[in-house]
Amino acid sequence: MKELAIIGTSMIDQVFTAKEALKFNQCNKGSMSVSVGGSMCNTARNCALLDFPVHFYTILGNDDFAQLIHNTLNSKYITLHETVVDAPSPLFAFLSDRHQHMKLSTISPTFLFQSPLQIPQPYVLTDNEKLLPMPNKVIFSGSIPSGDNFMHGLIINREEAAKLNPDLETAILQLKKRFSWVIITCDKDGVIYDYSGIKKQPACTDQPGYSLGCGDTFAAGFMSAYLSDLPFDECVSFGQRTAAEKFCHPEVVSQSISKLKLLQQSRNSIVDI
Repeated sequence: MKELAIIGTSMIDQVFTAKEALKFNQCNKGSMSVSVGGSMCNTARNCALLDFPVHFYTILGNDDFAQLIHNTLNSKYITLHETVVDAPSPLFAFLSDRHQHMKLSTISPTFLFQSPLQIPQPYVLTDNEKLLPMPNKVIFSGSIPSGDNFMHGLIINREEAAKLNPDLETAILQLKKRFSWVIITCDKDGVIYDYSGIKKQPACTDQPGYSLGCGDTFAAGFMSAYLSDLPFDECVSFGQRTAAEKFCHPEVVSQSISKLKLLQQSRNSIVDI
């Protein structure tokens, strides 16, 4: 098992789900949940639920929310490296109804590392391009970083890939010039990826569910398998299994994925292109 450092923001997520269509200038009724969030923070927590140890580097504020984040990250599978700043914790709000959603955030540069860090772990997962370049084997997540630095891997969704090219196979071929491997998640359409040739895997479920947080769950499942030296196709499959399990639950980080273990995964069919 290889060591992984995850670097990113920690914040407080506020998720509001409306009973009816959201409307401006009136009180929308619905339900709200408050939890610890941030994409890389969620990924670290998901890794811990899968019994995969990680080092998590983040910046925390000086308020009660920061203490909540610190306590939530208290796990035997997470080694926390925290930098504390004199500022309130950032908030992320997600408002949705059955047909649309809106995202709001108070994140500021104060909570983003602004230059490369000296990280002893050989593998790094991050969504912050201010950290680049790094001598580590960097897996970038969430978006396509600018510049021409060659990196170890890339995990993005199809909306981000389509910004480069709406044809995902063409986008992957372009991205392979900068990354050893590329994974594009496509929600109900599964995953398309290139490790040693472009392949597809169908989604594990076609039932309705809760998509918020599935990308972070996929990344955790994939990385836990990848750094445990499983074959690449099986790593993608396990990432899909963990995301499908979380998809059944409204929580952004679902305790239910803890029942999944690498040797218990149900493999998807794999289609060569």
